[in-house]
Amino acid sequence: MSTLVNETAKLSSRGKLTYRGAVDAWECDQMGHMNIQFYAQRFDLSEQVGLDDAWQSVGNDLLVREKLGPLRERLTFHSELRAGAPIEITMSALEPVDPGIFRVRHALARTEDGFLAATADIDYEVSEQRPQEAPRRATQPSVLVDKNHVGLRHCGRSSILDGDVQNARLRRQKLVAMLNHASCHAGLERGRQRDLGGRLIVGSATLDMEIAFHGPVLAGMLLDVKSLLTRKTGKLVDARHIIIDAETDAFLYSVAVTHVFFDVCTRKAIEIPESMTSVIT
Repeated sequence: MSTLVNETAKLSSRGKLTYRGAVDAWECDQMGHMNIQFYAQRFDLSEQVGLDDAWQSVGNDLLVREKLGPLRERLTFHSELRAGAPIEITMSALEPVDPGIFRVRHALARTEDGFLAATADIDYEVSEQRPQEAPRRATQPSVLVDKNHVGLRHCGRSSILDGDVQNARLRRQKLVAMLNHASCHAGLERGRQRDLGGRLIVGSATLDMEIAFHGPVLAGMLLDVKSLLTRKTGKLVDARHIIIDAETDAFLYSVAVTHVFFDVCTRKAIEIPESMTSVIT
């Protein structure tokens, strides 16, 4: 295992504080809680701090730093965060899946009571390849999303800027924002309901997100998102997404996301709204 991995494991074995801050009002969405793209942004910041500290321990070898890139990850959203909430993230190392994989957990919690808000379990591939090369290891979420899957619709297009990528991967905030917008185009917005006064009465929330990386993403690329919605159970909707290079059709990401609809007053899950039946396969 590489020197960088060993140093990261040392720093995170006892649970390293990597972020402390608060939720800004402008980060909250129409449901009144922090949008998941900003959960993802905090995980970006936490990862940067953890890897930077390990990098400083092994010296300023940029090639070493770039060899540790996310291969697949699972984001799990446990509870809502409201504007003004003080929050913090602790990074810790988990048991490795195999010798070529290094696994880390970032746990986002409310500072005042330690209540868990979200976790990011990230698998890194430990290899000698440069970040511009595609990973040698086969990667996929637990539910494979085939780019030729019947029913996938074009639901997003976005140009990639310098600040959107790091080590040939999309930053999580950019990735999650693209998936949020694609889900709306796929039909998730139809399940949200408002009363005659325009107040939201049925909202939706994301429970978890499984992400697999398949190819490098560089600034200047134009990316397409293709999506479909499927029923998971009576109260859950699965969104399947793939992200491809719009020019070459290269397969870059596959993502499986679980959504739930809820009554805004009671904050309890409800059955999938009838208005969703036409867009769920």
